[in-house]
Amino acid sequence: MGRRAEALVSAAMKQLENQLDGRRALIVGASSGIGQGIAESLSAAGAHVALAARRLDRLEQAAAACAGPAVCLRADVTEPGAPATLVEQAVDALGGLDVVVYSSGTTAFAKIEHATADEWQTTLATNVTGAALVLGAAVPHLRATEGHALYLSSVAARFYSPWQGLGLYVASKRAAESILESLRLEAPEVAFTTLVVGPTISEFGADAGDTMVEFVPRWGEIGQVGPGILEPADHGTAVVNLLTMDRRVLVSEMVVEPRRT
Repeated sequence: MGRRAEALVSAAMKQLENQLDGRRALIVGASSGIGQGIAESLSAAGAHVALAARRLDRLEQAAAACAGPAVCLRADVTEPGAPATLVEQAVDALGGLDVVVYSSGTTAFAKIEHATADEWQTTLATNVTGAALVLGAAVPHLRATEGHALYLSSVAARFYSPWQGLGLYVASKRAAESILESLRLEAPEVAFTTLVVGPTISEFGADAGDTMVEFVPRWGEIGQVGPGILEPADHGTAVVNLLTMDRRVLVSEMVVEPRRT
């Protein structure tokens, strides 16, 4: 992150102070990237946060970057029983739940014709099944507080020409969005928001090796990689602003992407 970006992030964090005093938030996928950026922003705004992910060492680093106390919960949402256990651990640690953010996401970079059963299983287990089980387990607690749940989707799954190599990812995100639509009907006391994120600096694809290389030039051709990419803190600020709105207002979908100039 450059000096100008650091200054902007610092100024944004300063403006967030005390906006969410006392809110209790679980952020799943908080060890890096957008999830970590949201966790830091919520903490800067006064929320009590529980950070969850598979990598405990990275969680501890993320917690150290938070403005206030942060609980670290090691969890792999693809393991049987793990989503429900995670939610109960967060409730026990925070004394309840007002906010749940599901930021975890993965994919294999492959054309559909070459994708394996294991690659489909891994993608769906995290992006769809894990999300459904975490949010489902959180519903009774969020219903009690008339709380808020957010699921991170992507512009890659929504508005533009399909991104080559992201067929598995796009399918999983669209499936998860349909789950949120069902949850809105089943639990109207809870506000469910799909946060549609644009190109952002993150570790997404960092472990893909050479499998992503063939697709990157095409992404550039359709304008999805290049200058103007967002910082994770941009999404954190957007989430804080969303959560400070009057509770009678439901924002079912929010798109946060670089301004096209």
